[in-house]
Amino acid sequence: MTAATVWVVVGIALLTAEIFIPGFAVAAFGLACIAAGIAAYLDWGLNVQLATFAVVTVVVFVTIRPLVLRYLDAGARLQTNVRGLVGKIGIVSQRLDPAAHTGRVTVEGDDWRAVPIDNLPLDTGRKVEVVSVQGTSLYVRPL
Repeated sequence: MTAATVWVVVGIALLTAEIFIPGFAVAAFGLACIAAGIAAYLDWGLNVQLATFAVVTVVVFVTIRPLVLRYLDAGARLQTNVRGLVGKIGIVSQRLDPAAHTGRVTVEGDDWRAVPIDNLPLDTGRKVEVVSVQGTSLYVRPL
Protein backbone atom coordinates (compact mmCIF):
# COMPACT_ATOMS: atom_id res chain seq x y z
CA MET A 1 0.00 0.00 0.00
CA THR A 2 1.40 3.37 -0.98
CA ALA A 3 1.65 6.37 1.32
CA ALA A 4 -1.01 8.17 -0.72
CA THR A 5 -3.43 5.28 -0.20
CA VAL A 6 -2.78 5.26 3.53
CA TRP A 7 -3.38 9.01 3.84
CA VAL A 8 -6.61 8.84 1.83
CA VAL A 9 -7.95 5.77 3.67
CA VAL A 10 -7.25 7.41 7.04
CA GLY A 11 -8.87 10.61 5.77
CA ILE A 12 -12.01 8.77 4.67
CA ALA A 13 -12.12 6.92 7.99
CA LEU A 14 -11.90 10.22 9.88
CA LEU A 15 -14.61 11.80 7.72
CA THR A 16 -16.79 8.77 8.44
CA ALA A 17 -16.03 9.05 12.17
CA GLU A 18 -17.38 12.62 12.07
CA ILE A 19 -20.85 11.07 11.88
CA PHE A 20 -20.38 9.70 15.39
CA ILE A 21 -18.26 12.51 16.84
CA PRO A 22 -19.89 15.82 15.85
CA GLY A 23 -18.12 19.15 16.01
CA PHE A 24 -16.24 19.07 12.69
CA ALA A 25 -12.90 18.51 14.45
CA VAL A 26 -12.43 14.95 13.22
CA ALA A 27 -13.56 15.97 9.73
CA ALA A 28 -10.90 18.71 9.70
CA PHE A 29 -8.23 16.09 10.28
CA GLY A 30 -9.84 13.91 7.63
CA LEU A 31 -9.65 16.68 5.04
CA ALA A 32 -6.02 17.32 6.01
CA CYS A 33 -5.23 13.61 5.53
CA ILE A 34 -6.73 13.67 2.06
CA ALA A 35 -4.67 16.76 1.20
CA ALA A 36 -1.53 14.99 2.47
CA GLY A 37 -2.55 11.98 0.37
CA ILE A 38 -2.60 14.19 -2.71
CA ALA A 39 0.90 15.41 -1.79
CA ALA A 40 2.03 11.79 -1.44
CA TYR A 41 0.44 10.90 -4.80
CA LEU A 42 2.47 13.71 -6.39
CA ASP A 43 5.60 12.02 -4.97
CA TRP A 44 6.43 14.84 -2.61
CA GLY A 45 8.55 13.86 0.37
CA LEU A 46 7.33 12.92 3.84
CA ASN A 47 8.23 16.35 5.23
CA VAL A 48 6.07 18.04 2.59
CA GLN A 49 3.22 15.61 3.32
CA LEU A 50 3.39 16.37 7.04
CA ALA A 51 3.60 20.11 6.36
CA THR A 52 0.59 19.84 4.04
CA PHE A 53 -1.32 17.97 6.75
CA ALA A 54 -0.44 20.63 9.34
CA VAL A 55 -1.24 23.61 7.12
CA VAL A 56 -4.56 22.21 5.89
CA THR A 57 -5.54 21.32 9.46
CA VAL A 58 -4.91 24.89 10.62
CA VAL A 59 -6.66 26.41 7.59
CA VAL A 60 -9.74 24.21 8.06
CA PHE A 61 -9.89 24.93 11.80
CA VAL A 62 -9.54 28.69 11.25
CA THR A 63 -11.77 29.14 8.19
CA ILE A 64 -14.15 26.29 7.42
CA ARG A 65 -14.89 24.92 10.91
CA PRO A 66 -16.38 28.18 12.30
CA LEU A 67 -18.68 28.41 9.27
CA VAL A 68 -19.83 24.81 9.67
CA LEU A 69 -20.40 25.21 13.41
CA ARG A 70 -22.39 28.41 12.84
CA TYR A 71 -24.55 26.57 10.31
CA LEU A 72 -25.05 23.59 12.62
CA ASP A 73 -25.75 25.84 15.61
CA ALA A 74 -28.66 27.53 13.80
CA GLY A 75 -30.88 24.54 14.60
CA ALA A 76 -29.66 24.38 18.20
CA ARG A 77 -31.30 27.69 19.01
CA LEU A 78 -34.66 25.99 18.96
CA GLN A 79 -35.88 25.85 22.55
CA THR A 80 -37.66 22.68 23.62
CA ASN A 81 -39.22 21.26 26.76
CA VAL A 82 -39.80 23.79 29.53
CA ARG A 83 -37.35 26.30 28.02
CA GLY A 84 -39.64 26.36 25.00
CA LEU A 85 -42.36 27.89 27.18
CA VAL A 86 -40.52 31.21 27.56
CA GLY A 87 -42.33 33.81 25.49
CA LYS A 88 -45.54 31.75 25.23
CA ILE A 89 -48.92 33.22 26.11
CA GLY A 90 -51.04 31.60 28.81
CA ILE A 91 -54.29 32.20 30.66
CA VAL A 92 -54.62 32.38 34.43
CA SER A 93 -56.66 29.32 35.46
CA GLN A 94 -56.43 29.95 39.23
CA ARG A 95 -55.97 33.43 40.69
CA LEU A 96 -52.29 34.31 41.08
CA ASP A 97 -51.73 35.53 44.63
CA PRO A 98 -48.07 36.17 45.45
CA ALA A 99 -48.79 36.65 49.15
CA ALA A 100 -50.41 33.21 49.47
CA HIS A 101 -48.03 31.60 46.95
CA THR A 102 -50.96 30.25 44.95
CA GLY A 103 -51.99 30.42 41.35
CA ARG A 104 -51.94 28.42 38.15
CA VAL A 105 -51.64 29.22 34.47
CA THR A 106 -52.62 27.17 31.42
CA VAL A 107 -50.05 27.34 28.62
CA GLU A 108 -50.62 25.34 25.44
CA GLY A 109 -53.09 23.08 27.24
CA ASP A 110 -50.82 22.31 30.20
CA ASP A 111 -51.48 23.55 33.72
CA TRP A 112 -48.50 25.10 35.57
CA ARG A 113 -47.87 26.69 38.93
CA ALA A 114 -47.23 30.36 38.23
CA VAL A 115 -45.72 33.36 39.95
CA PRO A 116 -46.24 36.95 38.73
CA ILE A 117 -42.90 38.75 38.33
CA ASP A 118 -44.32 42.08 39.52
CA ASN A 119 -45.77 40.50 42.74
CA LEU A 120 -49.26 41.81 41.95
CA PRO A 121 -52.23 39.44 42.04
CA LEU A 122 -53.80 38.43 38.72
CA ASP A 123 -57.38 37.26 38.31
CA THR A 124 -58.66 34.19 36.49
CA GLY A 125 -58.95 34.57 32.72
CA ARG A 126 -56.15 37.14 32.43
CA LYS A 127 -53.62 36.64 29.63
CA VAL A 128 -49.99 36.39 30.68
CA GLU A 129 -46.63 35.89 29.02
CA VAL A 130 -44.10 33.39 30.36
CA VAL A 131 -40.89 35.24 31.24
CA SER A 132 -38.88 32.38 32.74
CA VAL A 133 -39.12 28.86 34.12
CA GLN A 134 -37.61 27.87 37.45
CA GLY A 135 -38.20 24.32 38.55
CA THR A 136 -41.90 23.61 38.08
CA SER A 137 -42.96 27.25 38.30
CA LEU A 138 -43.55 29.69 35.49
CA TYR A 139 -42.73 33.31 36.11
CA VAL A 140 -45.23 35.40 34.18
CA ARG A 141 -46.11 39.00 33.42
CA PRO A 142 -49.57 40.30 32.54
CA LEU A 143 -50.35 41.30 28.98
